[in-house]
Amino acid sequence: MVGPSGVLWGGVDFSLLAAGVEKAIANENAATLNVMTLGGQVTADLQGQTRAGGEVPAAREG
Repeated sequence: MVGPSGVLWGGVDFSLLAAGVEKAIANENAATLNVMTLGGQVTADLQGQTRAGGEVPAAREG
């Protein structure tokens, strides 16, 4: 429980707890973004949609 001064029982400041949780969430978001980006690159490579330099060729007209 949080007391009137924002200090949790046991003397832990709530703002420190919140900062720790926010940092953990930010780290998880960064890790997720890295996995999604890498997954997209691998998928494109497997489908032959990228060249060695990582550029995507122009769409074919047809």
